[in-house]
Amino acid sequence: MLARDEYPAELDKDLAASGWTSQIIVGVMLVYVVIAAVNTLVMAALARRRELAIPRLTGVTRIQVLRTVRLEQALLVGLAMVVGGAIAAATLVPMVKGTTGTATPYIPPGGWRPSSAVRCC
Repeated sequence: MLARDEYPAELDKDLAASGWTSQIIVGVMLVYVVIAAVNTLVMAALARRRELAIPRLTGVTRIQVLRTVRLEQALLVGLAMVVGGAIAAATLVPMVKGTTGTATPYIPPGGWRPSSAVRCC
């Protein structure tokens, strides 16, 4: 059992530990996402070997083929970012509006500080 004046300090320690744990989990998930994206792009490129060989047979240089593939990949990643951002906004904006009353979420410039995020008593 904690004394009343010890509770805020203990709560800050727990929140800080939870914050670091959450940040580590998010970091690991991002690594897996990057691995999955790279793996998908490599598998797609390997599956298109014959398709990419045809322009080479018609006189297109290797650099031009690579440029085309890079442009396709950049457009695909850009489209994925737009669609992903729209889906995230469709869920985040109503939640933030219901919680805070404003549709704009607040993200601190220095990042989330778990020990100063919640103050009790």
